[in-house]
Amino acid sequence: MILEQVLEEAAYARPGYSLVAFKEAALPNYLLTTRLLTLEKKSLGPIEEACLGSISAGLGDPDDISSFLGLPRTRELLAARRIERREMHFLPCVMLFYRAISSNEVQVAFFLEEGFSLEHENAFRELGGPEQAGANHALAIPELPQLDDLIEGVSEKEKFEELLAIEQEATSHASEESAALVPAVSSIDGVQEATPVNEPNQAIARLRSMTQRCIRMHEHPGLLRKALTGSTERLLIVSPWITHHVIDNMFVMSLEALLRNGVEVTIGYGLADEDGAKGTDKAKQKPTITFLAERELSAIQKRFDNFKLVFLGNTHRKLLVSDSKFAVVTSFNWLSFRGDPSKKARDEFGFLVTEPDDVEGIFLDGMELVAKGYNGPVPGNSSSKSGVKK
Repeated sequence: MILEQVLEEAAYARPGYSLVAFKEAALPNYLLTTRLLTLEKKSLGPIEEACLGSISAGLGDPDDISSFLGLPRTRELLAARRIERREMHFLPCVMLFYRAISSNEVQVAFFLEEGFSLEHENAFRELGGPEQAGANHALAIPELPQLDDLIEGVSEKEKFEELLAIEQEATSHASEESAALVPAVSSIDGVQEATPVNEPNQAIARLRSMTQRCIRMHEHPGLLRKALTGSTERLLIVSPWITHHVIDNMFVMSLEALLRNGVEVTIGYGLADEDGAKGTDKAKQKPTITFLAERELSAIQKRFDNFKLVFLGNTHRKLLVSDSKFAVVTSFNWLSFRGDPSKKARDEFGFLVTEPDDVEGIFLDGMELVAKGYNGPVPGNSSSKSGVKK
């Protein structure tokens, strides 16, 4: 059960509802081994039974007799003498929180390996589970803009109209902000000073939401695929570690397709050991690049002049920049972690921007790192010093 695929299917599974939150969870499943005391019921009286018995020659098996007479074999449970063993198992699932588009109704669904489980959903609702699981808080969760819509971007006209709206709101609320000054008494000399009441600026938040948003862990692999398949001019990836689990056949094919189309691709990686080696300390058991991944990428570098694989020296930075479309600064290791939900759960957080000037700034900063490497700050200077050999 791949989390990203589950969320893609679940997002449009309920017409009239919006998927606002999710949790990876597990449903308890109990297996009981019991010893029971039962009473087998007979539907015939003793006379009828005796009559039937006189003609039942050759039908000595109870199943044959009941089948011949068309009578069910029933038992009544008298008591459970003891429970010999109780085992608790768990069914992995994804708990999905849906909010109605036209009302405040919230529904909680469960997606198991075989799909949605209405049985668990109904039982959970009857027990009051949605409230206990915090479903009501889903009403307060703001919907994030869709990644595709955000990357596609907004026109200059839309930005200009939003800026005009901000200016109008600022002008209309200018007098209100002046009136919002409240007296505050100094704890030192008792002098009263006017202190402004800070309120969130809804207009600024709207403008920012047009070009930037937070990125959840499960969204990172999709962004990497989008960059690998959709970049037309340049692609920059900075990832401290690289493994062959990510540099698979699909990655190699996509990368080669970009390079054949003339896209400039740069991959920066690397954490140096204390002695300056390229992360080959056997005791750490985590090379910066695995043998298979290095072999694949080095072979590509020999065949394409527009591909650069650069060891950076000692960086924990993780970047992804595709053309001037979008850039992501994140904790997610792009080229060593597939984001597989079947592995140990881990939290990753990123921030995506689509404003061209911001994307350009992140790209240039990343390319400076590629050009100079990183070996610590220069004493008395905030800039990094160069000199790391590639």
